[in-house]
Amino acid sequence: MKHANPFLVLGIGALLATSAFAVTEANYSVKIKPNSINATGSDDFGYTYIDSNDTTAAAPVYNWIDVSVLPNAVDIKPLFTDDNSIGPYQLGFDFSYYWYSVDKLWIKSNGGISWSSPLPFNHNFSEFKSTALPNDLVCGLCGDLDPGPGSPGNAWFWTNGTDSTIISWEGIREFSSNIPPAVTAHTFQIIISGADSSITMQYGPQTGDFTDQGSLANVIGIETVLGALSGVGNDLGIAYLRDNLPIENIYADSLVVKFDPPSSTTFQIEDVGPGWVNNNFNQAFFLNVGDTLYPTLSLQNFGTINSTTVQTTLRMFLMPAFSLLYNETEQIGVLDAQTSQTFSFPTPFAPTANDVGPFAMEFEVKTNPTDGNNLNDKLYTQYRVVDFTQPEVLVRYDGVEQNFTSRSWNGDSSGFANEFEFPADAYPIWINKAEFESGDLTAAGPAWVRVHLMDAGPNQDQPGTVIHEEVIQVTAGNTVYETVLPQPYQLNSGKFAVSVLHLVNSSFGIRIEQTNFAPCNRGWEYTGGFAPDRSRATDNLMIRATVTSNLGVDVDENDNIVKSYNLAQNFPNPFNPTTQISFQIPETDFASLTIFNVLGQEVKTLVSEKIVGGVNHTAQWDGTDLNGSKVASGVYFYKLTSGNFTDIKKMVLLK
Repeated sequence: MKHANPFLVLGIGALLATSAFAVTEANYSVKIKPNSINATGSDDFGYTYIDSNDTTAAAPVYNWIDVSVLPNAVDIKPLFTDDNSIGPYQLGFDFSYYWYSVDKLWIKSNGGISWSSPLPFNHNFSEFKSTALPNDLVCGLCGDLDPGPGSPGNAWFWTNGTDSTIISWEGIREFSSNIPPAVTAHTFQIIISGADSSITMQYGPQTGDFTDQGSLANVIGIETVLGALSGVGNDLGIAYLRDNLPIENIYADSLVVKFDPPSSTTFQIEDVGPGWVNNNFNQAFFLNVGDTLYPTLSLQNFGTINSTTVQTTLRMFLMPAFSLLYNETEQIGVLDAQTSQTFSFPTPFAPTANDVGPFAMEFEVKTNPTDGNNLNDKLYTQYRVVDFTQPEVLVRYDGVEQNFTSRSWNGDSSGFANEFEFPADAYPIWINKAEFESGDLTAAGPAWVRVHLMDAGPNQDQPGTVIHEEVIQVTAGNTVYETVLPQPYQLNSGKFAVSVLHLVNSSFGIRIEQTNFAPCNRGWEYTGGFAPDRSRATDNLMIRATVTSNLGVDVDENDNIVKSYNLAQNFPNPFNPTTQISFQIPETDFASLTIFNVLGQEVKTLVSEKIVGGVNHTAQWDGTDLNGSKVASGVYFYKLTSGNFTDIKKMVLLK
């Protein structure tokens, strides 16, 4: 991307002796001036900043670096969607940041990076300088940007693998709820220099002020892996700009801001906390009745001081009653600064059929003599005890605290998804249907959604290929809507996802359950592409699936045929004009599916033939009789007969 003066572009081989930094031909390093001597602003660690508005000789000088012409520059724009995070990207060198060292980063489409968190960083950016994830943020210009598919602009990542890394956003527009969207564009870059451990941000042409519909929120600054410290007077991290204030720090063409570490510091902190429980991303998991769980956790010493005694306590509560079923405390020995340790509790937990339901896990860490930061001493996650020996199992994350609301996005083709993964002994599984619950209707008129059953992609890291799709009309709030697969989908291992996407900017939200004690951490949001849901820590999306496990069926050793009869409830019900009826017989045999009225008179036969056993079959009724004439609205019955098996269910036709 080329720019006119004063937006100066440096080419390879340029070495500007008067600039704050330049790119040299020899090793493509970003050359930075020594630590600023007249810096302004400081935090408790001793980090300072100085900008190009400073009148002293130490002020950084603006010179844009055109990353696109650097060797091995990576075009990351195609990887961006609205509100996502990509990475990790390796620096190729150790970078000293506060009291610890980092060597990789995750890039946020909204204008920043994190040294340690893959989570997106999204509007209203309240997580900055707080314990809420993501932490370890460096915000070049974090605002509600829209770099997704079809949007203008460029974005680049480059590192020389030795001492210099640059991440560049160029001509990226803001998200706009206006039609047509407001004309906005922001250009800036983050420059990481291992030579003096500094971080420099520079800003090109700027159009827009992040005030779409009065929802102003943006950040320029740095924070630590802790995010925040407890206690009055404690302050780590620097907010150079927040929500366009102070006005003298506003992003403008040719602005440069440089953050420098201290040459020495007296800062010390003892801070041990939980890293995760049972899996690296602290995600909810399922446990089968009768299985044995030895809770496994990660302890992390985030501080600068070795901890001599660490006490860990793990409690498990059956929700929503908060019934305490597990409470164990263990003492751990020395945990050195900047290290972690994986630990399993020796006392197992083996759930019975009485324990089926959601569990909140509370993992608390205490240190001796004193933990200098108590804001990160507890970690909550969820697991669910499920009886996979049942013929069908409804898998879900909600049902924890019964505190409901709903969410939706301001845009077409947007929505949410939930991801599911089961214990190894539950596979193979057969996915029979998916469902979601609508929230309150906010406006009149029809609302349509596209429900997808999806695999987890080639890397098992996000919703991937669509396996089944159905378009459903939502006509009522706080209502369960479902899609039944024509035949069950067999999954032998790994994850799958259920997504619900609005076809157009809609009049309802997906119902969610809010909880502070058992987040599922497996929710996804979709705003042009999938990204981890920004509210994973508090919101359980009411998106579910019904599955059958190999533990819940009688399987023939030779042919894996399911040995059961099943007649499902028709869907939708009530219906107009059509409905679907799913059924299953265990072995290939003759079967009939017939519709009757309330007088017991036969209305229509949908199936009357020999059918294959062990798979799901679906028949559709369009509300007509044997002659093809429309029947009256009212109650009807449908009967499945095969061999000695008969089952009858009721349905309602509306006109």
